Amino acid sequence: MRRKRGQKGQSLIEVMIGLIVIIPIGLAAVDLVVLTNASQNNEELCEIAARAASTKGNAAAATNAVQQVIDRVTLTNVVQEVIIDDVQYNLDTGQVNVTLIMRVHVPVPFPNFDTISCRAGAVQPIVSTPALQ
Repeated sequence: MRRKRGQKGQSLIEVMIGLIVIIPIGLAAVDLVVLTNASQNNEELCEIAARAASTKGNAAAATNAVQQVIDRVTLTNVVQEVIIDDVQYNLDTGQVNVTLIMRVHVPVPFPNFDTISCRAGAVQPIVSTPALQ
């Protein structure tokens, strides 16, 4: 009988130690999935914003088009903010470069990692260049 009782206690200790290791790994995995999803959404949003900017005739209109795309974003508990980092409208190269920053609040915050910024950039050819006269 003593052996069974000792084995039960040992099994309980092994389970407790295992849970101490497995639970933080599982919580970190949840954060990783959320960050991966947010990063992918930011990349897609940046592509859409760059396409919108590429149809404009000047830098001010391009920046305004990017801001309109960002204004349509629905903010959630996870996605706290989307801001324009840079819009470069270059007629010499015929390209528009857009960089966006998405601030993401992770659902299971670890110390010093409760909000993370995801940066995305996209390049599109300008499709509405004015004709030379």
